[in-house]
Amino acid sequence: MKKFLFLTISLCLLGAWFGVCFQTRAQFEVNQPTEASRVSPNFVVSQFQTAGGTANDEFIELHNVSSNAVDLNGYRVVYRSAGGTNDVPFVEWTTSTIVAPGGYYLIASTGYDGTVTPNLTYNPTTCSCSMGAAGGGIAARNGAVNSGVLID
Repeated sequence: MKKFLFLTISLCLLGAWFGVCFQTRAQFEVNQPTEASRVSPNFVVSQFQTAGGTANDEFIELHNVSSNAVDLNGYRVVYRSAGGTNDVPFVEWTTSTIVAPGGYYLIASTGYDGTVTPNLTYNPTTCSCSMGAAGGGIAARNGAVNSGVLID
């Protein structure tokens, strides 16, 4: 009987130790910030175009998908070419710029020929911010250049 009691207590202690010391992948991901956990549930890049009627017919559309206003102050929009290793800045907001709940913010090149008036324009011939049609990525980041949070 003493052996059975000792074995039962030993197994209970071993089980408790495993429960405390080892986490499942799901438990680990809940406790660790992942790329997916850094994606904003409020503010996304909803559309972009790298070339339309002309090579410079480009735009990036930001969308506030939340029910609260979003202040763009501290955010920046960047582009990275398919072969690039660094972000190329499009815009960085340093003053309060409010996007209403459900609202949009349009950033377009001076060659944009869409019917919606952009909130902000850039000249791809005088900046190094033109997007390539052969691949790459766009992100809205929040915070300092090297510590930004990926928005989309």
